[in-house]
Amino acid sequence: MVRHMAWMCVVLAATFPLPLGPGAAEAGQATEEFDSVYGADVKRVKDTATPKDDLELAARLVAMAKGETAKPGSLAVLCEKAYELAMVHPDGYATAAQAMELEAAKVPANAAACGQRRLDILQKVYDSSRGPQRAKAGEALTDALLSLADLQVAAAEIPEAVALCKKAFVVARAIGSVKKDVVEERLKQLGQMAKTFAEADALKKQLEKAPANTALREKLVRLLLVDLHNPAEAAKCLEGVSDAPLLKYVPAAAKPIDEAPEMACPELGDWYADLGRSAAAAAKPAMLARAVAYYERFLLLHTDDGLLRGKVVAALKKTGEDLWRARGEQWIDLLALVDPVKDSLKGTWQRQGSALVCANRGESITCQMPVAIEGSYELQTRLVCLGGDAPNILLPVQKRSVQLIICGYPERIGGLTAIGGKQLPDNPTLVPGIMPQTGRECLLTVKVILLGASAEINATVDGKPFVSWQGPVAALSPAGGPWPAPTGPCVAVGCWWSTARFTAVRLKATTGTAKPLR
Repeated sequence: MVRHMAWMCVVLAATFPLPLGPGAAEAGQATEEFDSVYGADVKRVKDTATPKDDLELAARLVAMAKGETAKPGSLAVLCEKAYELAMVHPDGYATAAQAMELEAAKVPANAAACGQRRLDILQKVYDSSRGPQRAKAGEALTDALLSLADLQVAAAEIPEAVALCKKAFVVARAIGSVKKDVVEERLKQLGQMAKTFAEADALKKQLEKAPANTALREKLVRLLLVDLHNPAEAAKCLEGVSDAPLLKYVPAAAKPIDEAPEMACPELGDWYADLGRSAAAAAKPAMLARAVAYYERFLLLHTDDGLLRGKVVAALKKTGEDLWRARGEQWIDLLALVDPVKDSLKGTWQRQGSALVCANRGESITCQMPVAIEGSYELQTRLVCLGGDAPNILLPVQKRSVQLIICGYPERIGGLTAIGGKQLPDNPTLVPGIMPQTGRECLLTVKVILLGASAEINATVDGKPFVSWQGPVAALSPAGGPWPAPTGPCVAVGCWWSTARFTAVRLKATTGTAKPLR
């Protein structure tokens, strides 16, 4: 799922230019500053016979680059020099790769060049590795090849992307990687995209000979708009088109989504949703994702309740589900990704078969699911109470979070905490707690739906309605106090002076992304 969503994002990125890197003047000044500060050090280590001091200086430069936030030019020079120094010996390859990763992340205009250098490093490591280390190096090389292929797609360099994917497939197959099927699917996608690019080029050549052919022109516009997800390029080909919706919506779609006027967003969302539902399977996700983005922008800007807002909320929910199905994604098994030691935020957690068990009673025993969530999602948790209060769940909601209490406190109550700064039992989500029978498995289902600056949270226990809340995201906050915070926008499970066994925790991201932390 995660790779597929990253793939869609990079294809859409082709529509919007990336930020430019440092200009020539800034780069020249940064080089001069570097030479004045580190020039003597660089000359000294290069003049020695041992590579040890080269690698030490390279590591220092990477550490300095991590602290550079204001000047992309200075960061780029530090990373470039660190790379040169680290590449003198295989022991420095890790530092060189780190330098290139940092530069690519902070200076997007240099990402492709940095990606190629990092790829060269990983290829050297893979070629020289043996045994288990070769498999580990092969996994890293496969990921790097796929990442660089993403950048080639964003630059519309499809043949180059195909070549990179073919290399990734060879490596993945050689090491028996579980990613082999993912890479093979990517190759199929790229093959189809290459055919689409060729078809677009053929249509352009035909139009050069027959510029008045309206049918050919509209076919080209739809191909660029839907199959290649490039409304900006489609807008350049509108002259001579007679189709009214294309003339009306394509110019608006060619502009960045965050510039769309508030009242135009529902109409653009509906148009893209219709395009998605009638598009070929490969193009559906991008069209529906664009519709979701317009709906979400409207709800972010339009805070007045009314019929129009209600209509957009309903459209967003339906389109989000359509998007999830169009992506062909499965539920993510969060529990399978948990390391009971690394992901324990407090207390002792252990594996019991495939289940996760809270192994000790104490105050606010907590374990996070190591997947960062953005957007709307649905969570299903199967749990067994082994004694004490029922477990609780921490739910990420945009950049905030809130705790769902199933049954706790002396009053045996449930609800969300905190809402508007008020804990249970002093906020409007208060309901009678549902205490699962000790030793009996129960199913907790939670839907978190983002509606612009607002959110909707609905929870059921064994299929029965439990908690329902809708309001501003800004009103949400975790219980705080002794409960430790996750390391990202992650789901976390917790117990309060109780023990429990979690037999399943699974997630589907309906309108956003779910990215493993490791």
